[in-house]
Amino acid sequence: DAYRRGAYLSTALLIRAVMNHVPPIFGETTFAAVVAQSGRSVKPMLERLEKEARPVADLHTHILIREHESLPTKNQVEPFKGSFELLLHEVIARAA
Repeated sequence: DAYRRGAYLSTALLIRAVMNHVPPIFGETTFAAVVAQSGRSVKPMLERLEKEARPVADLHTHILIREHESLPTKNQVEPFKGSFELLLHEVIARAA
């Protein structure tokens, strides 16, 4: 919903929050560990979240307020749609 409404900052932060929240479902403590134990076909997709989506969210989470802010754009979050959807499917498969 956040993505559909163009709330790209919220989208980036929600992706990061889910990545931080789900490791116990996979028997891990960090998302990096989830990625490391993933199968060959899933691993590249989850690596993309860890190596590319997390830094986008971190940038906007940790930067101090400035006089002129630069918010994330659709181009910064759209590339992660497929990887994030796959993560959600993996969570559902593990929880079932």
